[in-house]
Amino acid sequence: MKRAHALAASVMIGVAAVAGVVALGKTRALGQSSSPTPELTLSQRSAALDRAEAQIARLNGSAPPALPAPAAPLAVAAAPIVAAGAASRGDDGGYDDDHGDDHGDDHGGSEDESGESWDD
Repeated sequence: MKRAHALAASVMIGVAAVAGVVALGKTRALGQSSSPTPELTLSQRSAALDRAEAQIARLNGSAPPALPAPAAPLAVAAAPIVAAGAASRGDDGGYDDDHGDDHGDDHGGSEDESGESWDD
C-alpha cells in the first residue's frame, strides 16, 4: 500500500473514532438527564390497571349481547331448465366443421372451394 493511501485510511479511521466518542458522550448525557419514575406515577398506573382488570372480570361473567334479528331472505328466481338430448346435436356430436356435407379430409389441400388449383 502506498504511503498516501495508508495516511488517508488512518485519517478516516481517526475521524470515525472521534465521531464515535462524541456520540457516546451525548448518549450518556441523555441517559443521566432522565429522572426515574416517581412513586406516585407508578401507583396511578397500578390503579388504572386494577380498574381495567375489574372491568374485564365483570364483562367475562356477563352474558354476551343479544344478536340482531335475522334479515328476511331475498326472493331469488329459479334458473331455467334446459334439456339438451343427444338427438338435438345431430350426427357429428354438435360440432360444426364448416365443410358442409363433405366429411372428407380436405385440410391442407391445394384446391379452394371452387375446385381451382393454387399450384398454377
